[in-house]
Amino acid sequence: MIIASSFLENGLEACLRLKFKNEMNGEDSNIVNKLFDSTLRDFGRKNLIARVLGIINHPTYEAIDSIREIRNAFAHENFKIKLSHTSLNKYIGKLKDYLQQKYKERERLAWEKEEIEHFSKHKVSITDKSDLYFSLAVVNLFGYLGVAEFNFKVGGKGFGQY
Repeated sequence: MIIASSFLENGLEACLRLKFKNEMNGEDSNIVNKLFDSTLRDFGRKNLIARVLGIINHPTYEAIDSIREIRNAFAHENFKIKLSHTSLNKYIGKLKDYLQQKYKERERLAWEKEEIEHFSKHKVSITDKSDLYFSLAVVNLFGYLGVAEFNFKVGGKGFGQY
């Protein structure tokens, strides 16, 4: 949980740094570094600023925030809880909603069954659907941030309203 969420946090930071670099035309990178050393030091703030700047949309913001909350729960409970723990139901539910929308956009309505079969073929056991939702959300979000980062590198604006 912690490693997966740190990849997402790093992806958000990369997108934000590129956005700021593009906005400042590459001038004074020290200011951007100071920003990340202070104000944008934590995952939640990076997610919030990425949303405000239009780098990510609202459903993506909610999904990333749910992953952040799950990561915090694991860190503070010293890994003594599972994704199926009732205290995480709210966040797992948000991830499921996010995934349902993503798969609906791709017209894959039987996505849960398909993904469980895919994991089984690769000898990965899904013991609980919470594991499935978390894993797939991380993969989807990481891909989303990777595309946003690429768009910034080629001089685009990230995702904006998308």
